[in-house]
Amino acid sequence: MYQQLTIWSIFGILAYLFVILLAGLFITGHKYADKRLRFYCIAGLFLKLFAGIAFALLYEFHYHWEGDTFYYFRNACRLANTFFESPVSYFKILFDMVDSSNIGAIDISNYNPMVHWDNSSGRYAIHRFVSIFAIAGFNNYYMISLLMNTFLYWINWKVFCFIITLFPKQQKIAFVSFMCVPSVLLFGSGIMKDSFTLSFSGLIMVAMYRVFFERKINLKYLFLLFISLYVVFELKPYIIYAFVIAMLAWWGMMYIQKVKNAVLRLVVLPVGVIMTAIVLMYFVSAMGNLAGGRYSSIETMVESASMSQYDLKQDYYEGESFDIGGYTDVAGAVALIPSAIIAGLYRPYLWEAHSFAMAISGMENFIILFLSLYLLIKVGIRKTLSTMSDNMFLLFALLLSLILSIGIGLSTSNFAALVRFRIPLMPYFIFFILFVIQVNSKKYNTALSQK
Repeated sequence: MYQQLTIWSIFGILAYLFVILLAGLFITGHKYADKRLRFYCIAGLFLKLFAGIAFALLYEFHYHWEGDTFYYFRNACRLANTFFESPVSYFKILFDMVDSSNIGAIDISNYNPMVHWDNSSGRYAIHRFVSIFAIAGFNNYYMISLLMNTFLYWINWKVFCFIITLFPKQQKIAFVSFMCVPSVLLFGSGIMKDSFTLSFSGLIMVAMYRVFFERKINLKYLFLLFISLYVVFELKPYIIYAFVIAMLAWWGMMYIQKVKNAVLRLVVLPVGVIMTAIVLMYFVSAMGNLAGGRYSSIETMVESASMSQYDLKQDYYEGESFDIGGYTDVAGAVALIPSAIIAGLYRPYLWEAHSFAMAISGMENFIILFLSLYLLIKVGIRKTLSTMSDNMFLLFALLLSLILSIGIGLSTSNFAALVRFRIPLMPYFIFFILFVIQVNSKKYNTALSQK
């Protein structure tokens, strides 16, 4: 076993925790006058750091460093060592400037980028991103995790602040949805690709809203949009598709709502749908080619998803597999969409969990399923649609959740992978459910009428 939690590292971990939390208290105390906001900020930071340590403990003492997180960590440390021996080589690798034509000009004694150059699974990218924190983390998993999660939490906090600007009376629901979901906390705080895609996909939403909705076309938001798109594209390009489609729907419906004439609105709606479809077709083709052709068309996406589903069923993953059915073409995939949505949003069920980590997810899924049924039965579809029409962010949240759940459900047949892959959608889906239930509750409406 590769031991990371030693007597000496414990002192370093405690020192990092103390400094990070102290800095957080100092910054929030000076930046936010609202006591509730200060509490949410520090509580969220504490939960994020605690989840990172819990993830590390789980993989050190239960899984004995088996799994992707260990290999990402080890290669990130090798790349970080390059920084101390040859800074020029390190930064060339970091900024992805090395290929077969110029590799001879850099020091590859610690890390050879050509070994990991095939980035179809984002391995090369995650090594580079984590190496930044490995430099200051002294090649210790726990200390790297603390630094990485502090940075990612800053992004998560920006997303949370954006949500409460849209819903200023829903701070508690936003905090629960975006900061407190157990599976999102645990699997979104380890040295994994999912930790980065969770945070940076939220930043895509915020930056796109500022640039395209509010038309704040300045260097700050353009840079945030570029860097967030780059990080997610390098790790998991399909997430960008879901966010762009959902954002386009949000943006389009927002403008359609401004058309007051009902007849004119019926004309504008199909035109908007056709224009959106054209933009999406071009976007899918252009981005798919950048991603090596795997996402250049619906057919190639289905083929890639089918291959991924088959691979995750194999015995060498040693995980808890499930099967929604196989498919070989678009028609077969379409037929499985309902099963894919159910799997992507609600599985593993509580009785399908056979490990501690899956039991946490199973209990969480049971609660989400109960709330979803409550929403459908007690609130009803009519009131839900009416609530969505009052704020198109809810359309974005629901559409994003459905698109990602379809993709994940069709391409994943392993519960451990499923729980990790879906964490970018979970905060939005849970916020959607809790918000619709609350605004349609009698107690909530009575409290509003008394103000």
